[in-house]
Amino acid sequence: MLETIEENTEYYTKPAMQMQTHTKKRVNTSIILTRYLYIKDEVKYAILVSILEKQQEQALFFAFEMYYSGFQEELFEWFWEIYYGFFAVLNPKYEVYMLKQQKNIEEEKRHLLVYAFVKNLLIRGYTTDVFFLCKYIEEEEIKNGSSSGILPKIDTTTGSYKLDCVGIAKYISAIQKPMSANCMTIILHNYILPGDKICNAFSSALETMCIELRPKLLLAHIVRLYYNYNNLHTSTENIYKKDRFVFPPQESIYSLNLEENIEPYNLLKAVTEYSIPTILTGWTRFFCLDRNELSRTELEYIYYNDWLYYAYRSPIWEERIVSYGENGYNILITEEEDEEEDDDEEEKEGLEGNLGSPVEELNGVEEGLEGNLGSPEIIQDFYLKYGLEPDEQPKYVANARIGEIIMEESIVKVFDKWEKCSKDNIIII
Repeated sequence: MLETIEENTEYYTKPAMQMQTHTKKRVNTSIILTRYLYIKDEVKYAILVSILEKQQEQALFFAFEMYYSGFQEELFEWFWEIYYGFFAVLNPKYEVYMLKQQKNIEEEKRHLLVYAFVKNLLIRGYTTDVFFLCKYIEEEEIKNGSSSGILPKIDTTTGSYKLDCVGIAKYISAIQKPMSANCMTIILHNYILPGDKICNAFSSALETMCIELRPKLLLAHIVRLYYNYNNLHTSTENIYKKDRFVFPPQESIYSLNLEENIEPYNLLKAVTEYSIPTILTGWTRFFCLDRNELSRTELEYIYYNDWLYYAYRSPIWEERIVSYGENGYNILITEEEDEEEDDDEEEKEGLEGNLGSPVEELNGVEEGLEGNLGSPEIIQDFYLKYGLEPDEQPKYVANARIGEIIMEESIVKVFDKWEKCSKDNIIII
């Protein structure tokens, strides 16, 4: 746990130039801030790394951070992407089990499925084959562009089952997207030996998964055939119980109402137990982080000075702002009352063009803005309820969210780190 003692705790001090009103031009970035002001894409990667490192509470914390920020569907898609990238090859029965759980879970209990996803992945071994195949192809496409080539065939000349997995991955990546279910089925049939058939899980997954996941899903099933036909028994079988499943619990793990028991200006301190920069340092060679497009000054400006604008891109913050009706727009904008009318219009256009969230519910408000930038009492009420005051927090709070993430430059060290918990990985690249 991070140190939270108030005595002798350093606090952030705003530079004098940042004490003024916001600049008229906001930072142009795709960054989204979550419920507790973490950067959303980094929350996703923290979930992945926590699962690979078998850090249960850490993985659950960030999974629920994403869930309660309003990104439920994206979170479940991310779980499946983690599964097909790392766990599918060694854990085929998990696919059938979780597809069934996800289909049958009651809507009001979907948060319990988050716990089940995390726990079931934590107790399983994994390989990095599919993940690195995908990353290898991505980097090759950046260097040389994509080329379809010919779909490689099975090589059984030596009496064993051999595949050119890199060639297969290249072929799959070059197929025009979105890839049809029929196309995927035909490709998979090429690698099934006579007398066998496609497993039911593949067909079920095709019906359930989003189309963006299809290439990884297909590649995971092909690599799984490689393992199965070569009878690759791994030490994982002795460490993990492959057929053991953790069912969703009956009660909530993390309360939805934590905010009701803590003053908003104390909330960030209360929930800051894990540091994303600490988690991700050394793992980011293959991650394209949203923060990489920003200077340090820009990132700090977003977090300390303009956090609500970027948090509004999360459904939970959008809902809070829109709940104030016509005053919601006034809460969101940060220009001073005496700014010119054309500056207000520019702000509106930037809001509608740059925000990832819809602003339809705020439409019609603009007509009433002239000469009326909203009731100070209403704006004060909002900040009394939701003002997290990131610029007034101890430094460790900000460091846990926007602290420096060190990228490991040595590709050899990167592979060593990614494979340190994956003892059973078969090098196929």
